[in-house]
Amino acid sequence: MIDQERWENVINALELCTSEIETRTQVPCEKCHYHNKEYHGVHGNGCCNMRSLQCDILALLKAQEPRVLTLRELAFYDAGIFVETRNGCPEGLTDELWPALGHLYCVSQNGEDGYVSFVNWNADTYDFEAKDYNVDFRCWTARPTDKQREAIPWEG
Repeated sequence: MIDQERWENVINALELCTSEIETRTQVPCEKCHYHNKEYHGVHGNGCCNMRSLQCDILALLKAQEPRVLTLRELAFYDAGIFVETRNGCPEGLTDELWPALGHLYCVSQNGEDGYVSFVNWNADTYDFEAKDYNVDFRCWTARPTDKQREAIPWEG
């Protein structure tokens, strides 16, 4: 479970730092949980606790539970995914749950029908109709356990 206060501290710090970079203005560092007044006064603006922030970001990312992406999320998701198939595995694979090294979501001009194409570690491509998402296949943000897979119902 992710510690909500820790998560909010990380988000706030990243928003403050990003704002400073984008606007090229000095953002009041005192608003940041990771700000250190002694360091700030001696070394000018800057976050001397960047290491602490990085450790918190890493811990929070590791603490996230695998979850099933929606089809819309999948269209914009650019991290690694695990593909789960409902009725057996695609030809050439030995498991119903497999990592995809890449994916592509294509929609036709009418926006209704389309397909999702996955590439596995052997550079094999597997295509699924988008209308079958969460019916015949679905995508996870990380490798789920069998218990997690069973806890999330399929549609249809």
